[in-house]
Amino acid sequence: MHAGPFETDIAPSGSLLGLLQRGRGDGALHALAAPRPEAAAALDHCVRRDPRRDWRVEHRSLYYARLYVELSADLDALDDHLAAHEDLSDPSSPLSAPTASGGGG
Repeated sequence: MHAGPFETDIAPSGSLLGLLQRGRGDGALHALAAPRPEAAAALDHCVRRDPRRDWRVEHRSLYYARLYVELSADLDALDDHLAAHEDLSDPSSPLSAPTASGGGG
C-alpha cells in the first residue's frame, strides 16, 4: 500500500526502520549493529510494505537483499508474503510470472 501525496508511511528518520526505508547506508550500518531480531523485523517491514513512491526510480532490491544475507535473516515471512498474493497465479494479471508454456504478463 502506497501513501497518498500528502501522507507518509515512512518512520522517523532517526529510527532503524526509518533509515532502512530511506535506503541509506547508515540504515545498513545500524541494522548490522542492532539486535538481529529487531533488524530482521525492520527489513521485513520494508520489503513487505515498500515505502518508495516510485520503484522505477529508486532501486533498493540489492540493498535489501544484501542486508538479508548479512543479517542471516530468515526468509519464511517473505516467502509467505509472496505466496499469499493471489494475482501471482492469475494468468491475466500483469504481475503474473511467465511460465514455460508462454503464459504470464
